[in-house]
Amino acid sequence: MSELVVIELSLAETRLAILGEAQKCFAQIICIESDIQRSYDRLFVQSWLLGKSLSALKTEIGHSRWLYWLGANWSELGERRAQRAMALFTANPSLSNPSNLTDFSVDSIRAFLGGYIPAKIRPQLPGDQKLNHGPNQWNFVNDLNKFHQQISKGLIPRPSVEDAQRQLAPSLDVMLDLAGPEWVMERARAKV
Repeated sequence: MSELVVIELSLAETRLAILGEAQKCFAQIICIESDIQRSYDRLFVQSWLLGKSLSALKTEIGHSRWLYWLGANWSELGERRAQRAMALFTANPSLSNPSNLTDFSVDSIRAFLGGYIPAKIRPQLPGDQKLNHGPNQWNFVNDLNKFHQQISKGLIPRPSVEDAQRQLAPSLDVMLDLAGPEWVMERARAKV
């Protein structure tokens, strides 16, 4: 036998050995995927049943007392898990006896599984820090702007001119003191 034929046979045997290993791995993957599918089916059916029971309990206990009751009587369940199970039930109310994942709406599956997705890990970068947006000396300006936006959008009624003048007079006196009367007058002339 020539040397080339021996090398070709050796390569073919190597390829067959690698293919055999790959096929064994693939067979294991198929088994694992089947186990996962069965687990998903059980997870969704049991979570739906839990959500059904919790929704009935919440109706019985009352909406305003529900979280207190849950924390006092079943703290290990947790508020978020209870909400997810109840949301799964609420999103699929027409089911009477679900048996597998395909019985549930796609949107409810996505929403339910979102609770299992870990938070995104973000590397700490220079300058990353929590900003404290606590009280500061300019909060009153922001509050006044928010108040004006709510009036402009019709979310709250516009106060009468007399009421606005009475309420704003002390603040206007402070603004005159801080910014100077000339600046306030200049702004007033610019608006007219």
